[in-house]
Amino acid sequence: MPPRASAAVVQEAVEALAEAVGELGVTCTRLRDKRVWHEDDAIVEIGGQRFAVEAKTVVTAAAGAVLPHRIRPYGLPLIIVADRIADGARQALRSAPKMNFYDRRGVLHIFSPPIVIDAVVGSG
Repeated sequence: MPPRASAAVVQEAVEALAEAVGELGVTCTRLRDKRVWHEDDAIVEIGGQRFAVEAKTVVTAAAGAVLPHRIRPYGLPLIIVADRIADGARQALRSAPKMNFYDRRGVLHIFSPPIVIDAVVGSG
């Protein structure tokens, strides 16, 4: 099991995600003290849909190739929020079901119909 991010890092990641989707006119709310799996850092609701969130500093291409193959024993889609996500990792995450990301340099990808966002937003 990977180490969980500190509460401050998670809060910062959730705030950055909320700001990014907010730029697009979509609401994002953190559901306080809600976790459904041991690796989730937070649960948020975006446009009425729930997502698990994992806060990371960097996602390398190698890590991005592995993340989509992790077994998630429940139905929530995941949003990886990281300061940097390598191009190769972004490609792997884009093509994987239930895997979404916000590269805080400004790339936001959420594909969980009816919510479909693939946009460049202000970096958070």
